[in-house]
Amino acid sequence: MLVVIGLIFAALLVLVSIIGFMFFAAFGGLTFLASVPKPEIRYGEFAFQLEYEIDGVVKVVEDTIICEFDGFETRGESGKYRKWKSYLKSGDERITILDFRELRETNEFGQTILELFFSYGNAEYYMGDKYGSDPGRGIGKYIEYMYRGADGSIGGSAYPADEAWEKFKIKLISWECDPPIENKFK
Repeated sequence: MLVVIGLIFAALLVLVSIIGFMFFAAFGGLTFLASVPKPEIRYGEFAFQLEYEIDGVVKVVEDTIICEFDGFETRGESGKYRKWKSYLKSGDERITILDFRELRETNEFGQTILELFFSYGNAEYYMGDKYGSDPGRGIGKYIEYMYRGADGSIGGSAYPADEAWEKFKIKLISWECDPPIENKFK
């Protein structure tokens, strides 16, 4: 008789555990995903100056990076994340160093190079979010470029600094930008 009661008790315990787990997954999991905190500071402007050289001529670009909180997004099973957007105050899409569209220059893979540019980083970095890295840390190591593949797709890659100098007489000299903010997330 005790064995039967023990088996019934064990079966009820397993059943309650399964129902509890399903309840947590259905409701508690959603609450967990919804609890990604919003940033306290949701907008920022960061003035910058990029100095570079093309064929012996030093050029300077000054502009401002605008960063804004853009809500949340869900990425598969990884969960919910803060979404940010950034753009340049001038309205330019990128910091273009040299536009090749008219020159029909190709890389070693036969892809048409569209432009050489400097990537100013992402809003997460400037707005004090945990994702993002300092764009200035790579200054002088690479020059990024955008290309069009034979199938019309657009992609990106980078030349090592010495190769960019040899091919195009281009080098990055300095990057100065307002520091990222210290944000809080509530």
